[in-house]
Amino acid sequence: MDTCKIAPSLYQYTAIDDCTRYRVLRLYKNRTAANTIHFVESVIEEMPFLIQRFQTDRGTEFFLKKCKNY
Repeated sequence: MDTCKIAPSLYQYTAIDDCTRYRVLRLYKNRTAANTIHFVESVIEEMPFLIQRFQTDRGTEFFLKKCKNY
């Protein structure tokens, strides 16, 4: 999982499976904890297989109790 700023007030969240290269992308106006949780839930819903672990860019938005529970 990764986040990057692509324009003023526009952040891209990306998740890519290492084996299949299946990816999920979302755009958000802010890089917040609430958007991160929404993105993680979207990834879990959209991936066509069970997710064993998340690998992140170690951004502070991923260090949440709720995210750690996934």
